[in-house]
Amino acid sequence: MHLPAAFSHNLQAQLGDEWAAFQAALKEPAPTSIRLNPLKPGALDLALEMPVPWCEQGRYLSARPV
Repeated sequence: MHLPAAFSHNLQAQLGDEWAAFQAALKEPAPTSIRLNPLKPGALDLALEMPVPWCEQGRYLSARPV
């Protein structure tokens, strides 16, 4: 991902030692996640997917749905 130079410079100053990890994270594919609606049919079928730690109904998916 290309960031504008001024934004990148400011962010680097704010992140300090974490700048390299941030740049590496931007090169990784973004995770695909959803929030389950327990009132809808089929929600329990997805309950076995990998949970999102900060959202009780959130699940990471192994691939984007079609």
